[in-house]
Amino acid sequence: MAVKNFILGGGYFCPTPSLMLDRSVVTNIPSFLDDAPAGDYYLQILGAAEGGGGLFINRVMCAYRINTVGSWSESVKSFHNKQLFRIRTIDALVLMRDYLPDYIVHFDRKIFDLYLLLAFDYLIHGEREKFSEYYSVARRVKSNITLNYVVVTFLHRTPWFLKIIYGFVKFARAFYRRIVVG
Repeated sequence: MAVKNFILGGGYFCPTPSLMLDRSVVTNIPSFLDDAPAGDYYLQILGAAEGGGGLFINRVMCAYRINTVGSWSESVKSFHNKQLFRIRTIDALVLMRDYLPDYIVHFDRKIFDLYLLLAFDYLIHGEREKFSEYYSVARRVKSNITLNYVVVTFLHRTPWFLKIIYGFVKFARAFYRRIVVG
């Protein structure tokens, strides 16, 4: 599996219990990852980059109880904790980017996407200053990004907004038929 897939997959590329790593990857984990959130994501990247490719078993290998006390999903339920998790993930990815310079382009894309998610979540929560701050940082990370990409990413993150647009278009068509067409 290509390292790019693991980086862009954000830890969701494959189930961690099915991941197979070379022993050298596990015994040589960089110390800067001690503070990284959700270490399995970084293990996936290291395994793919340093272990000669990423291997995993493509089937269910365990069960995960969502929102149980002490679980990852429970810890990021609050908006504030989710944003802190993303910021810590970005910090770790910046360090990984320096550690694995052959994959800078892919790390930059993932870092950009996370900054964009931070910005959109702040916008949705009405925090325009934070939105502007993180959107500006995202643009500095990847200045050649198109407006089309930003709009599609926003719409993907806000399905409720698509429903509003769809409802408006449906209303406008009915209004046009009734008033203009007759």
